[in-house]
Amino acid sequence: TDMRGAVTAAAAQLDPGQADKLVLSSVIGSGSCGKVYRGQWRGLSVAVKTVAFTSVDTGPGSTYSRVITEAALCVSLNHINIAATYHYDVKRVDTQHDKGGQQLEVVQALSVEDRSGS
Repeated sequence: TDMRGAVTAAAAQLDPGQADKLVLSSVIGSGSCGKVYRGQWRGLSVAVKTVAFTSVDTGPGSTYSRVITEAALCVSLNHINIAATYHYDVKRVDTQHDKGGQQLEVVQALSVEDRSGS
């Protein structure tokens, strides 16, 4: 699956009342479960963390559950040494190779701006 295409499609589905959309540019990192993209959201430079799961990996204690908990906690944190999480969302992404159901994509927008006040 083209992860960037899936994330771009998910970003396009944001509330149509918003004057600004999530715009992705380059990949700035990747890991075993997803990728991080450079982006723009509401006029801010952001990093967009994406994590992909199949719908069969959504039970209690699953990786999906842990990532959703992390994203929810990050939204509530406000500390100078922690990147701010502005928003997270879960989008379903249809895949042809998925035997266990639809793939779920966690999209988390993180600040990449200096919060030190200097």
